[in-house]
Amino acid sequence: RPPSRVHTSRGDRVGRAAALSWEWRVRRCMGASRLAVLVLSSVAVSARRMAPPLSKAALPSKAGLASKAAASVQGDRADKICVVCNRPFNWRKKWERCWDEVSTCSKRCNGERRSLNQQERKLTSATEGGGDEEEPPRSSRGAARGAADSPPSSVTEGRIGDDDNGGVLDARAERKAAKKEVKATRKAIREGTDATAGQKQCDLCSKSVDLLIRCQIDPSGTWRMVCGACWRLPSVASGVIDGDGSNAFYRYGGLWKNLKKAA
Repeated sequence: RPPSRVHTSRGDRVGRAAALSWEWRVRRCMGASRLAVLVLSSVAVSARRMAPPLSKAALPSKAGLASKAAASVQGDRADKICVVCNRPFNWRKKWERCWDEVSTCSKRCNGERRSLNQQERKLTSATEGGGDEEEPPRSSRGAARGAADSPPSSVTEGRIGDDDNGGVLDARAERKAAKKEVKATRKAIREGTDATAGQKQCDLCSKSVDLLIRCQIDPSGTWRMVCGACWRLPSVASGVIDGDGSNAFYRYGGLWKNLKKAA
């Protein structure tokens, strides 16, 4: 590089040299660190290639971990032999509070053990009884007890007495008769065979009619239902809607018509 034509002092030249030296040192350190990183990575890759691969047998399995955990929980509890199938079985979490009383390995063996115990009890009771009659089942015993405790049917159900004895229907028979009567009335109304269905009686003459007049006819002010014949009397209204003045207490209140009247 050709020398600079610009005149520089000695101090400027020293400062420039110092700056260049520091820059060279930094670059050298950076190059050394990069070289170290490359060397270490290459060593790690080579070591990984040279090391033997790990087999699945060397890794702990889930079953092994579970068995170790169960063994740690089980502690000193020894295995038992099932009294039904004669197979060994180990401790379980559900038997934590009753492990000393467990004698079967499963619900099936427990059911078989119960059935065997019942058969043994039946055999022992039969041998001890000496040929006595077999005890009836619970259902038949309950029915016999209920029949013994209940009163006679003639008292509970009731009977229709003869006309000579003056017997009457009991409450149950009366309810049945009332239901039958209501059903018969409804059937007659549907079919139109009952001419008196839905009629009401007059408060004065007690005659059943299909048309009544609501009115007041006395000082008490009570509303009464009267038929047409009674309504035409001078003591009621003389057949006038607002009255003819002969009855000072008369007041008209409307009509009632039998809607269930057969066509």
